[in-house]
Amino acid sequence: MVKHVEYIRIRDVWKNEASDFNKWLYEKHNLNYLGSEVGIELIPFKIEKKVNKGRIDILAIDKSDDSFVLIENQIGKADHQHYGKIIDYIHSVKPKVTIWIVNEWKSFHKNTIRIIEDLTKLFVVKIDLIRIEKSFIGVKFTTIIEPENWKKNINYHVGFFNDEKHKNDFSTSIVSNFIVQFNIWFENFSSMGTFKRGDWLRKKELFAEWNKHLHSLNFSHTSSVTFYKLLKSYCQDKNVSFLNKKSGGIEYYKIG
Repeated sequence: MVKHVEYIRIRDVWKNEASDFNKWLYEKHNLNYLGSEVGIELIPFKIEKKVNKGRIDILAIDKSDDSFVLIENQIGKADHQHYGKIIDYIHSVKPKVTIWIVNEWKSFHKNTIRIIEDLTKLFVVKIDLIRIEKSFIGVKFTTIIEPENWKKNINYHVGFFNDEKHKNDFSTSIVSNFIVQFNIWFENFSSMGTFKRGDWLRKKELFAEWNKHLHSLNFSHTSSVTFYKLLKSYCQDKNVSFLNKKSGGIEYYKIG
């Protein structure tokens, strides 16, 4: 069944670019999701890094060669003020790659963009927030500009979704989206008062709620093995405890 997509105003979710959006993107799984869009495995290095003429929103590392990746966030319309900042930041840290995230893109003259492209490999990535009917809000990254002859150099299947039976559950480009979606779903699910941190939860019921969320997005369901890995990874990232046990043939999880 085809369902309607609703676009959500960015500022309705992230009121402040620096204190809200930058901190959200700097989290490991969210940065991985951006990395999966542009084809770079990104490692967080520094948020709000001070340079001579301002602060770089996010400085990351390209895992393939340990080079700098500069990320400039603009949760609004691309403008010449941010364009000027990017050039200053590039001269300061000399990144191999620069990612300019915008909510609205207006075409700059090709000679204007070429000034940046002569200094660094430039990506312009559009960010949108979407909701399908009454589902939770999801993040969508779309590459608008990328370096000529660019080849992606990551594969997020390795080391995370590695069980043979279900390793093809996801295409490489959306694996990190499932991680992001899981974090969004679990935060919303736990805030509804359905359970309290520290309660023992039936795995079967929790797993069913997760797949119900995926169904609302028209995503394929995940395996129980993948669900376990997502939940365990979430707890590690949030620095909360994760326990599991079996009683009477029923498996239970305890979070926090």
